[in-house]
Formats: sequence, structure tokens, C-alpha cells
Amino acid sequence: NLTDDEKKDRLELFKEAQKALKEQRYYFLLDLSERFGVRTPKNYKQQTRWMKSKIQEISSEIESEMITYNYKFAECETEEDKEFIRQLQKDFQIVDRPFLNAANELGITEEEVFERLRHYEKIGVMRRFAAILRHREAGFTANGMIVWKVPEDRISKVGEKLGAFPQVSHCYERPVYPDWPYNVFSMIHCKSISEANQVASDIQEQINVEEYKILFSSREFKKTRVEYFVEHEFNIEESIPA
Repeated sequence: NLTDDEKKDRLELFKEAQKALKEQRYYFLLDLSERFGVRTPKNYKQQTRWMKSKIQEISSEIESEMITYNYKFAECETEEDKEFIRQLQKDFQIVDRPFLNAANELGITEEEVFERLRHYEKIGVMRRFAAILRHREAGFTANGMIVWKVPEDRISKVGEKLGAFPQVSHCYERPVYPDWPYNVFSMIHCKSISEANQVASDIQEQINVEEYKILFSSREFKKTRVEYFVEHEFNIEESIPA
């Protein structure tokens, strides 16, 4: 259970350890092992093999952590940064100057808001700032996940092609199982089932994958975005209305 600062420090150490391994600065890795109380072999070749395996193991752990934890938010260390994010993640009104209210709440100018947004985008805290269309309310009620059975050696190329279609909003590679052979998923949004079937057929002709199914959404229980630096009270036993 590390704090955000400790996670940030560990990440920097792991990066330095990877660099040291490439540069064959094994003394640094041995010092690092001693610092964290890790037992090491005595033989030089064994030490080298051990260090390579440990680096791979640590790299895997880092990737796993980065999936569940946005370490870039460690850059937002002040309460001022956090309050800025709280204000800018709220729903905006459709008006001529949508950022004006947030600027007033923060006690800064609109131009200062834009400067801060550009800074967060530059350091990687924010990837983009965009409007989200509530597709069901806009009439796109035939939402289908097309699942494809793609040969292993074609997954990357097919995934790239699928991602290029404007009708596809999400595209993922997924694991297969004995009773589920579909390994590539692509989400489409249409106004009717017949339109969705036609879109799937058109895509199929372009990517040349024979086996696929369309899994249509029948009910939306919940869809919300992540909110940062806020606390919500909830009861796990409360039901979600359909």
C-alpha cells in the first residue's frame, strides 16, 4: 500500500534500473537489491541472469500498475491543481463562453484556464478535452458489439483497419476460450438493427474476416465517466433502476 509519492519514486527507480541493465552497470542493481533486502546469487553469470529476470518481472508489475493507476496525476500535487480538475470535469452548459463559469469559480481568467489545460495536456495528465454525444438520446439506439474470429497472425492489421472505420467507436483484442473463439471486438452505433447489420457486412467485406456476430445492447444499466479528487457516498446494496 504505497502512497502516490512512493509510487512515483519507485517508478523512477525502475526506469533507472532498466537503464543500468542495458548499460551493464550491475553494481547499481546490486546496490538496489541490497536497499530493498533482496537476496542475490554470488556467481557473476547467475547475477546477470537473475537481474534480467527481475527487470522483466518488475516491468510487468509496472505495466500492471499503470493500467489501474494514472501516475501522471502525481504531477497534480497542490489543492489548487485538484480544484481545477474538479471544476473542469463537470458538465458544461451549451453557451457562447462555456469556460467562463469554471474560470469564475476558480478566480482566474478564461485565458488562464486555457493555459492550464495546455500544460496538463503537455505533461500527460489530460489526453484531450472534448464533448461527448449521448448517442441514445440522439437516436442511436442500435448499439452493437461486433465480435470477430480473426486469425492470430492478422489480429494487428485487422485491428488497425477496424479502428479506421468512422462507425467504430471502440476496438479491442480479447482472449479466447474453448466455447468462445472471437478475439477482436468492435463497437458500432446505429439508428436501427438493419443499419447495424449493413454496417457490419460492409466492414466484413473490407477486412475479409468470415466469422463474426453482433451482440446488441438490450438495456443500459449505467454509463458514467470517472471523476477525480471527489468523494461519493454509496450503498452497495442499492439497486440500479433499469
